[in-house]
Amino acid sequence: METTKQNEIHVHIDAAEVREGMPDYDQATLCPQCGGVTETSFGLAGGGFGIYSFCPSCGIVVSKSEVDE
Repeated sequence: METTKQNEIHVHIDAAEVREGMPDYDQATLCPQCGGVTETSFGLAGGGFGIYSFCPSCGIVVSKSEVDE
């Protein structure tokens, strides 16, 4: 069975607080690990609850901004 990008699901599980050293959310950031184009999402990835960017190739969270509940 061949998987296409449309069928991929990324699940990020993280702490209740934003990780120490995590840069503030930046939509224009490229992945520091592979140089790939990042995508934007909203949730708990990177710690805390808010908007974040992640690399779909590497699966790492690149930047995060937490929002108050």
